Amino acid sequence: MNNFVWALERLKGLFLRVDTFPMIILSDRDIALMNAIVIVFPEACNLLCHFHIDKNVKVKCKMLVHPRET
Repeated sequence: MNNFVWALERLKGLFLRVDTFPMIILSDRDIALMNAIVIVFPEACNLLCHFHIDKNVKVKCKMLVHPRET
């Protein structure tokens, strides 16, 4: 998590004004990244990336959607 906090702090330093900090951050459900977002950008809403959700649903539900024919 420390690496994510460091990276997000560097990102935060690029903003010229406090009122321009991101209000929404998309992530891929990496728990360490999500925890770092709460620390560095406590006002931001962390949303999951639609691409990663779709990808995970396809992988996890593959057998339900396309069951093997025996």
